[in-house]
Amino acid sequence: MRPAPPADGHSLVTEDDMKRLFMKLICRLRGHDFGSVVYISPAVLQCCRRCGEDIQDRTIDDLEPMTDEDYEFLDDLEGA
Repeated sequence: MRPAPPADGHSLVTEDDMKRLFMKLICRLRGHDFGSVVYISPAVLQCCRRCGEDIQDRTIDDLEPMTDEDYEFLDDLEGA
């Protein structure tokens, strides 16, 4: 059973919620957009630019400390 809408006529779903849902739908239909540079490391999240999902379905709790190789890659990326 669905809850009744609020008496003031406003929706329970915000515009941001609708935008987030729409972006997830686009990703399901067209695939994620991870950008042109993809770097897979246990210390870095690589997230979709539309919906925010990580390329390997990880969360911040799954991350490991950064290695020297990670720092070198990020320094090279900033210098490019």
